[in-house]
Formats: sequence, structure tokens, C-alpha cells
Amino acid sequence: MAAAIEIGPFGAAFSARGGAVRVALAGAARNADIAGRSVAFDTSMTLADGETLTLGFARAGSFSYLAIEGGISGEPMFGSLAVNDRAGLGSPYPRPLQAGDELQVAIASGASECRIELPAIGEAPVRVVMGPQDDEFTDDAKAAVP
Repeated sequence: MAAAIEIGPFGAAFSARGGAVRVALAGAARNADIAGRSVAFDTSMTLADGETLTLGFARAGSFSYLAIEGGISGEPMFGSLAVNDRAGLGSPYPRPLQAGDELQVAIASGASECRIELPAIGEAPVRVVMGPQDDEFTDDAKAAVP
């Protein structure tokens, strides 16, 4: 399993440097384009060397996810590249990504685009496990969790 990048509600941009990079987007709907060409979510696409994937603000939901073919190079901590900014843990940076950060990734394989059909969202309970940020919630909010 490879790490992906979680993108909050604001816009972001990612550029391929040193070769083509194959990526895929999922999650919250937002405008997305490569060199002015609109791109679809839930579909892989290739950024040619020097091209930029530009993402607008989230329109529905909060988080989108950018998967990169071959994953992101980093030093796993506890078996993961996940970042916990409050604790200063994670890799390749122990903080949220910032403009100018560079990620080491594999050159695109040349595989053709692939679209996945996601199942419809159903009604079901969501399991909640309190964690290190549970102090961010009020006592009333915590009491509402079964």
C-alpha cells in the first residue's frame, strides 16, 4: 500500500519535474486541471514533465486525495508515512506540505488511464475512536458519540 496526499478544502498545485508522473484524484469534488485541460476524479492521469495539476477549492466535502503511481519516498514511522503535525511526526516532512516542497516519486509507467467506479454512499453508522485531538471537541460533542 502506498501513501497518498490528503488535500484540505483549499486549492493546491503539484508539478512534475524530472519526468512524467502518473496520479489519480478522489474525494471532495473540486475543479482540477492539467495545463488548462479539465481532469476527472476517480481516474488516473499522467502529468508530463513540467506540467502542473491545479486544484481549486473543495465544493462538496472537505478532503480530496492525490495518489501517485509508485507512492512517495520517505522514511516510514510506525509503518506509515502519515503526518501528525502536533507531534512533529511523519515523512517525508513532519508537517503539512508547503509551497516549494519536493516529493520523490517514481517516473510514470506509461500505463493508460484507468477509471474506477466507486460504490454509492449508503446510510450506515460511523465508528468513532477518540485520539490525540479529542481535546478539540466539547464535552457535549464527545457525549453525543455512542
